[in-house]
Parts: sequence; structure tokens; C-alpha cells
Amino acid sequence: MEQISDWVAVEEPLEIRIQGEPYAVLLRTPGDEQALIAGFLASEGIIAGLEDLAAVSPCPNGEAKQAELNYWNVALADGVRFDQSRRKSSTVGSTCGLCGVRAIEEIQGALPKANIQVETLTSDFFGKVEQQVRKQQKIWHKTAGVHAAALACPATADLIAIAEDVGRHNAVDKVLGSQMLADAYPVEQAAVLWVSGRLSFELVQKAALAGVAVVVGLGTPTSLAVEAARISGLSLFGLAREKSVNRYCGETDWAAI
Repeated sequence: MEQISDWVAVEEPLEIRIQGEPYAVLLRTPGDEQALIAGFLASEGIIAGLEDLAAVSPCPNGEAKQAELNYWNVALADGVRFDQSRRKSSTVGSTCGLCGVRAIEEIQGALPKANIQVETLTSDFFGKVEQQVRKQQKIWHKTAGVHAAALACPATADLIAIAEDVGRHNAVDKVLGSQMLADAYPVEQAAVLWVSGRLSFELVQKAALAGVAVVVGLGTPTSLAVEAARISGLSLFGLAREKSVNRYCGETDWAAI
């Protein structure tokens, strides 16, 4: 039997400190740390936009220089209040973005209504987005071990942003966080959030907070994801393939070219 080497996806801890104090530890694929942290803190309700951030940067920790990339500090803008008692009590794994929360009320929060609606998607939208994402998934092509998230234009299916990570929620945070760093958060254009997997409550919550009106997944949504989408007025699509898709809620329709 022939033996060959294989690539595996990298998963490393990322400690996020706020004003120098530890807040949470994420398990993620290294890269796009500033976007990941910005998107994560937005979904936590700590920041609402770029104006709430003074700086996001790696911090020395007394260990090897390379290890510093796994320790990042967030300096909040003047006047932004943060309650340190909200600090996560456990590591946030790559499969769960809500680990360590203290109560149901903490994860439900306020689900805002989408500002910009998307009336129609063409029937080839879902296939076009998936094809574009796959072409740009460098880590996935090597390892087949990461998820992808993308923000796409509903009219053309062109990608606005894309990210890869071992965790679906991390990939989403990276995509939405990149918009914040570009001072485009909440998203002020018609956009679709595409995710390469199951759609959970947390992903719908992140989309709602970012002002995204449509969420599409290759997998199916959970019951709580559907409920959250209904509350926020989002359109939720699952099992999205080139020639078929399920709509679970929302007013966005899809039509033949």
C-alpha cells in the first residue's frame, strides 16, 4: 500500500483580551484575526461598529514571538462601556459559538429587523455563489477540512467577501468583521450571507445584527434558526444546490432567468 503525506486544517486557540483583560478563547483557523475579533465582538453586543474600536492588535505574552499571534488585545473607543463580568467561562470551540454563555436570555438578545430587503434571487444564484466560493477556498482544496462563509450580491451572485475557518461561526465572523473594518457595518447594501453547512441560531443572529436580509446554507437550519429568522424578517434558505433549494421562511423569492 502506498503511503503519502496529507494536509490537515490548522486549529489553534485565540485569546481575546479587552482592555488588557482576558475575555474569551476561540478555537479557529489562524488568519484574518482582526476581522474575526471585530465580527465576534459585534455578535456579542460589545461593539456596534468601527467607531467603537480604538485598536485590535496582537499582544506580547512573554512567550515565543510566533505565539503572540494567538493573543490579541482590543482597545475600545472612549465612552464604550464593557462589563467584565460577561467574560466567557469556557473555551469557544470551533463547532459552537455559544459555549460559555450564562443564560438563554444572553443568547437571544435583541434581534433587529433587516433594513434592506431582497425581493428576488435568480434560479441560478445558488449554484453561482457556490462555484465562486469553491474557486477561492484555498485551504479547503488542500485539506477538505474547513468551512466557508461569503457575502454575495443578490443581483449578480458576485462575492463581496469570503473567509475560511474550521468553524462556521468563525468564518461568518471573519466575513462580517471584514465589513466592519471597511466601515461598512451594519451592511448598507442588499446582500446574502452564504454558509457551507448547517444553519444554527447563532448564524442567523449574526446576520440579523449585521443587517443582512438573506441567509443561505448548504445544510439545513435548526428550528431556533428558523424562529430567529422569522423574528428578524430574514429569508432563510437551506440545502441550496445548483438545481434545488428549500426556503424555510421569508419573503425573498427566486425566479428563472
